[in-house]
Amino acid sequence: MLAVSLLIASALASLLNVHCKMLAVSSTYRFLSQQAPPLGLLLTKTMGNADDFRIYGSLGDAIADRNHVLTGPVVRLWMREPGAVSRTAILSFASAGAAKGLCYYLAGSTGFFPASPAWKMPSGDLTNATFDATTGILLVTLQGSNHDQITFAAEKK
Repeated sequence: MLAVSLLIASALASLLNVHCKMLAVSSTYRFLSQQAPPLGLLLTKTMGNADDFRIYGSLGDAIADRNHVLTGPVVRLWMREPGAVSRTAILSFASAGAAKGLCYYLAGSTGFFPASPAWKMPSGDLTNATFDATTGILLVTLQGSNHDQITFAAEKK
């Protein structure tokens, strides 16, 4: 009877150990499994509407449309909406309240950008977002808190 109890206890301890390891692995890649997919859908939709883009090192440079670079934390998008109306938007990785996240600024009909973003998507595990056009294709690399990263690509229409 004692041997059977020890065997069952050993099996339960082994199952608990495997479960704890699985929890550790899943929490390490939480950014990739839970937060990157909705961010990717949002980026795909936003970038898919852009006719043209430029990357900047700061939000101020993007608003003023000066000093564009090949890699940076801010991208300015030019979009044509139905009825041949042209709109300009800025997507920036910056502070979004208490956390860093993606901020979307949409210029009004006068062409000026508001002081606060139209929407913010803070993410607890999103630690960096980089826009890169060195290949001629817009690449957006999102990095999580465990140095995990995912890259999305978009090209001009």
